[in-house]
Amino acid sequence: MDNIEDSRLQSRHPSLSTEIEENVIDYVYSVDDITTLLNCALTCRDWLPRSRIHLFSAIRLSTREDMYSFCDFLDTHLEFPMLIRSIIMAPNVFEKKPACLLETFPVQLLSRLPRLRGWALRNDLASDRERNISHHPIILRNLRRSSPVVDLDLESLKFASLTVFLRFITSFVQLRHLRCNAIRFDQKGGLKPYGIGGLNLTTLQVGGIPGGALCTLLDRTACTLESLGIASQQDVDGVSAMLSRMSNLRSLTWDIQHEMDWDRITEALSGTPTVPTFMSFRANIFNLDDLWCLKYYGGKELVFTFLEMKLQSFTINVCAKKVHPLSTTIRSMTMFAKFSDEGLYPQLIFTGATFLDELYRPKRIAISPNLQRVAATAQGLDGGILLWNISDGISVRSWHIVCPMVVDPAVVSPQVVFSPENERVLIVGVQGYAYVQDLKWQCRMASIRCAYSLFAAWSPHCIVFLTRTGTICTWDPATYRPIQDYDVFEPLGGVTAEQCRGALLFSPDNHWLAAHFNAQNGLATWILFRVVPDCGGGAKLINPHSLKELSSLAGSAKESPDFRFGEVAFDLESTRMAVLDRLVKVHIWDIAQATPIHALIVDMSTTLAGSQFNNQSLKWPVLPTKLAFSGDGRNLLFLHLKGDDSQKKVQLEVCCAKTGHLRNPLGMQGILGSGPPVRISCDSDAYQFSSCGRYLVASPETGGIIVWRTSDGSLVRRVA
Repeated sequence: MDNIEDSRLQSRHPSLSTEIEENVIDYVYSVDDITTLLNCALTCRDWLPRSRIHLFSAIRLSTREDMYSFCDFLDTHLEFPMLIRSIIMAPNVFEKKPACLLETFPVQLLSRLPRLRGWALRNDLASDRERNISHHPIILRNLRRSSPVVDLDLESLKFASLTVFLRFITSFVQLRHLRCNAIRFDQKGGLKPYGIGGLNLTTLQVGGIPGGALCTLLDRTACTLESLGIASQQDVDGVSAMLSRMSNLRSLTWDIQHEMDWDRITEALSGTPTVPTFMSFRANIFNLDDLWCLKYYGGKELVFTFLEMKLQSFTINVCAKKVHPLSTTIRSMTMFAKFSDEGLYPQLIFTGATFLDELYRPKRIAISPNLQRVAATAQGLDGGILLWNISDGISVRSWHIVCPMVVDPAVVSPQVVFSPENERVLIVGVQGYAYVQDLKWQCRMASIRCAYSLFAAWSPHCIVFLTRTGTICTWDPATYRPIQDYDVFEPLGGVTAEQCRGALLFSPDNHWLAAHFNAQNGLATWILFRVVPDCGGGAKLINPHSLKELSSLAGSAKESPDFRFGEVAFDLESTRMAVLDRLVKVHIWDIAQATPIHALIVDMSTTLAGSQFNNQSLKWPVLPTKLAFSGDGRNLLFLHLKGDDSQKKVQLEVCCAKTGHLRNPLGMQGILGSGPPVRISCDSDAYQFSSCGRYLVASPETGGIIVWRTSDGSLVRRVA
């Protein structure tokens, strides 16, 4: 009995369901693996019907003998004509007269294939001595009456003239999709309209045809065309002018071979009137000598033209021969822009990029108010924006690149500011523009045109900009419209963006705004504003107080304070404010009253004896320093660097915020561990305290970010 049971078990073979088997065969067909598809047809009887459907869906004929044999096969096997949906006519070396094969197709096969939808004519072996393809008028008339062809593919064909070519393609009255590549004409001359019908194409892909023929095709199908693909750069101006007439155009793809062609295309398209239905643009750029010859990763004029259009996608595929040794490590890249459901401004982001190495150098860092995200501008991407997601302010979970196309590498690295609700980020300092990006939908929400803006701060009531002319501008965060300008700083003529230094900071309760502005070797001060929300939206800045004048009136400072450091901090209760001056003294004000009171001066120079800050002749700008109140408001945190150029160490000084007594300094771990020392950038913008003073984020020169706890100086996380 046991032997009988074993034999029964061995005779049973596992089998798949019919749906799974058919899905496997469909996948083999989708990847165009004909050899495997033939093996599937010969494997078992159950797989044959599904495999036969795909094998007979497209037939390729290479000689006239093949065509005659195929016609005889169709006459004797009446079940197969219903399976054939596409015919490919491609003469091979055994066909002595390729033109005859390409011309006889309508007569021999049209009546035998009732479900035919696609027809392809390809003559890859054509030469200049090959005779022209010509169809008798009777054949064209029969095509016009009964042709079911919807897709037509023409490649490497030679016609007598443009007129003959147009008469041929207009004979297919149901034609909707046309692909033409490497089409030549034996004669050049004017177009003869006799015998040429209309075209109702929805898709047109062209390449390697004369510019006059392309413009003629576009002229005859402009009203119905929805998708246009161009693989040549001839007559760029003529094609661009046609776009305004394509009322139904939704997608445009353009293959580009050289930098000069890209410049011509972007210039022509920038001046083209907007197509109401235009939703997608794609550029495939090949064989570039240098990736960075593309301005703004793909043409500033074209980018800003499409910013005002409700595009669903904006894709640029780039492949460069070499990489600029100083600018970037990107070999190739794919970028696209997408919109939110509301159809707002797009955001350009990387979808795929090939890097020689991953080296990102954050320049200016911002921490979201809820301690969940860190954003920074990246030196390795010429000012691109990096975004890290932080879980509970402790562990860095993931990071991705956001919006690398909005920055001009020629200007100063822009500033990144989070919105109060943590869902938006403001990128300011990009040639007079400021961009509002939605972090949830990864789309651009607004472009703010604030001239010469360099610094910004964001509160629930207003967005404040500080320009390099010393003007403070307020904008409505709901409508992104200007509210009022305040000329509180003395304008400095002839000052570049790199020479300006400033800062804007709202108090935690958003009732105070501290503003700082100065230029190299110029006077500087802090001005404190009272922020009054407006019932109609926005806010006003009233009662400006100069901290330098308040210090002089108080008489608590023996020397006139020099506020060129530009560092300020508020406590969480918004009752005190601390400012660092150039003499390494921390001035603390009581801002609970209507007029700030100069309450305390903490002299840090004695603690920093022997360090870089004990040099009164040190020229501006000095090494980076940062200020912050601790979370409980009892201590004041002061950041500085110690050590020589070969080995720098971040040190956090802690002093009592009431008495000014210094506590033991905290060495920030993770910099000088057991491995080789890590160089820390001397740029003060590469460091940032969280608003509550619990965490410190910095960027080493090797890239990435480092997060510490300010309570004990312990390392939270490091991302290379």
